[in-house]
Amino acid sequence: MLVHPLPYTEKVKKLFAEKVFPNILKYKYYFINGYASYPQIEEYDYNAIQRISKHEDDILGWMSARIDRDTWSVTGLEFLSFQEKPSFLFGKDGVKFFNDLIDVYRFKKLTWEFTTENPAYKMYRQIVNQYDGTIIDLLDTAKLPTGEEVPMVRAVITLS
Repeated sequence: MLVHPLPYTEKVKKLFAEKVFPNILKYKYYFINGYASYPQIEEYDYNAIQRISKHEDDILGWMSARIDRDTWSVTGLEFLSFQEKPSFLFGKDGVKFFNDLIDVYRFKKLTWEFTTENPAYKMYRQIVNQYDGTIIDLLDTAKLPTGEEVPMVRAVITLS
């Protein structure tokens, strides 16, 4: 189930402190800007749509979309699972979150960047192909917290 993270701010920060930061290698593709930080949980959905994936009392993961209301577009996406193993429920919530950006919020353009080394790369390609989008190779690289530099791509989906 997707819920707004504001009532769970302290729990989300605790999950980052206990699961993400000590395991930076596991989460290295989330921090493609080279540093780790707590998410800035927004009180309103005006500049970002943020949700946590929740099942019973467990928080399964974090999702966020930065948005530009002037152009009615999504300018970045974040998906982060707090689970040790891949979670079907988190994946299902991730698909709902993505589809809601298009079907509920009616954004006309979605653009986000990721590295080709990310394990989710194949899934991102499937999503982009499903919506007749494009993946553009960037000349830029990302510097991971490990110091490793990896190639970046930009996904662009434009809807009518």
